[in-house]
Amino acid sequence: PILEKGAKFTAAVSEISPFNNYAKAGLKNWGTYLGPTKNFDEMVFNFKPIGDENGNTLAVLHNSLENKGVSVAYNIKQLPVLTLWKNTDTLNQGYVTGIEPGTSYAYSTKYQRPLGLVPKIKAGQSKQFDMTYTVLNSSFEVKSALGKVLEIQGDQVIKLIEQPIVDLTNISE
Repeated sequence: PILEKGAKFTAAVSEISPFNNYAKAGLKNWGTYLGPTKNFDEMVFNFKPIGDENGNTLAVLHNSLENKGVSVAYNIKQLPVLTLWKNTDTLNQGYVTGIEPGTSYAYSTKYQRPLGLVPKIKAGQSKQFDMTYTVLNSSFEVKSALGKVLEIQGDQVIKLIEQPIVDLTNISE
């Protein structure tokens, strides 16, 4: 398996924030996965990805031994945000993760419009989004993908934003 205790996620990003107050507790360890944990509620994190000179970026999930993994390559000009969804509950409840490049975060559009994250498509217009998913089958492939992430990241320090972008307390939809 790729997703297991000690698995790690990494991506070239400038900022990370918790989706809600529950995810604040996991912000410091956003990139590391727990083993199956009874009654774990999902933790979601918002990322501002950075790209190379052409806007290309990469996100990688690998197992604890760094010999198996997956990567997602995409362009931040097409997909300007990244959401990481971690649900490390028991296997029966759903021990899963989601790596989601997108045009907006998982908030309602009424909260994202002020953030400039609700693109509009006119009648008859189309948009194209290009992503490449790669299965990493060896330590060499995992290390190579991680090296590409580090190359894109460069010297830019990742800023951890303690508060969610949207305050979801006292909101009912």
